[in-house]
Amino acid sequence: MSMRYYRRFRMEIDITRVRLAVPKPADGYGLLQWSDDLVERHADVKYRSFRSDLDSQVFKCLGRIDGCLGLMREIVRQRTFLSGTTWLGTFHPDQDWPPQDCGTIQGIARSRKVGAIQ
Repeated sequence: MSMRYYRRFRMEIDITRVRLAVPKPADGYGLLQWSDDLVERHADVKYRSFRSDLDSQVFKCLGRIDGCLGLMREIVRQRTFLSGTTWLGTFHPDQDWPPQDCGTIQGIARSRKVGAIQ
């Protein structure tokens, strides 16, 4: 039997010691702030992003649409979920094209002083 090991990296920044500019999405991109009616769209983006990725082999739920929907529902039920820091990324290159969902960001509180972005 063979075993595989995967290393995941965590990037950290102490935001009390740096001045961060408010990011502006590139032309054609936008962000929709969290609302409960977006949960399925977040799950769909998560699924399309990870279905063929190494992460879906490590975290099996990421390789299935129902798994991603279950994961999103679990994330938003957590008391540490921060709806104000959760966004759905969209791409809308021009008025003749419908907007396309292209990214998902979830904010989570790790403690009173530490947060995480997924």
